[in-house]
Order: sequence, then C-alpha cells, then structure tokens
Amino acid sequence: NERYVYFGPEHSFGRRIVARQREQVYLLKVGLGSTNLTEDWHPEGVNNWHDRLTSTVSAALAELTAQNIAYEIKGLVWMQGESDVWNAAFAAAYEQNLTQLIADMHHRYGDELTVAVGQIRGDLPARDPAPLPIVRAAQRAVADADERVVLVETDALGEGDVVLKTDAVHYNTVGQSRLGTAFGEAFEAAPTNE
Repeated sequence: NERYVYFGPEHSFGRRIVARQREQVYLLKVGLGSTNLTEDWHPEGVNNWHDRLTSTVSAALAELTAQNIAYEIKGLVWMQGESDVWNAAFAAAYEQNLTQLIADMHHRYGDELTVAVGQIRGDLPARDPAPLPIVRAAQRAVADADERVVLVETDALGEGDVVLKTDAVHYNTVGQSRLGTAFGEAFEAAPTNE
C-alpha cells in the first residue's frame, strides 16, 4: 500500500495552539475522506477507522512513555459528516452515533477531553438535500448537550473560495488554513480549557 500524507488544518491549528500553550504540543492525525460515522468510525465496528484511531493513539502514547515524556491528552478535532449525508439512515443515526463516539473518547482519554466538532457546510452538494440539515442539526445538538464539546461553524469560513473546484466538498488550501485556525479558536474558547 502506498501511503499519502497530506497537511491540512492541523498546520494552522497547531500553530494557533502552540502560540497559546507555550509548551510542547503533539498532534496526531488519523483520517480518511469519504468515510461515514455509522460504519467507518463507530466504536462498535470491527477493523474500522475507530480502531485505527485508538491504536494510533495507543502507539503514540507508548512512544511518549518510552521516551519518558509526560503528556496530557487535551482534545479531539472532529471534521466529518459529509458522507453521512448520502444515506438517509446514516443521517438519522448521526446524533446518536456522534454522542456514542464522544462518550467512547471520554471514557478512553478522560472526562476533561475537549472535542471540537466541525459542522459540515450548509452549501454541501448532495443528490438528496434532505439529510444535510439532519446531520448539521445533529452536530449542533451534540455540542449543545455537552459542555466539553464545542461546535465550529464552517459556514463562517467562506463560500466557494474555501473548497476545491474539482469536488466542492473538500477544502482547498485557504479553507484548510481557515478551518485549522477556527478549530484553534474553538479550543481557546472552550470552558474546559480556560
């Protein structure tokens, strides 16, 4: 398998966090486009991206421990949901699935873990527009229900100037940078990080 590594919002996010923290910061990136929460990221799935996420975190923490580096897990950035819009059943289950995923992350990594959820854009192209507001509303509801979850409203990043011209779903360089900065600002403003 060829492995491709792309820089995305973690670059501007990391710069924003490091500028505020003034201490060593470690970022882990685990993700793949065109994945859904129902099957690919669900905590009860088998050999899915949730398993890859938790095994990657475990390996990174083991490496820090082996190097006698103290650490504290502070947050999770979650930018996902576009693929759930393509399936009405996935969209309907999104709020429950996201709540379950975040509960699993808190159980594994601590109750103080801040989770920043990027709300998918309202102008997202879809064959059937009905599931789009369902997923967006689910993301907002999960953030409203838990003070450890902050919502990043991506509509504020700009319209057509932040997405790739080839697919109108994924962010271009400008969008990636703005998205990372918005996630950093969300962490700064989170009640659990004040």
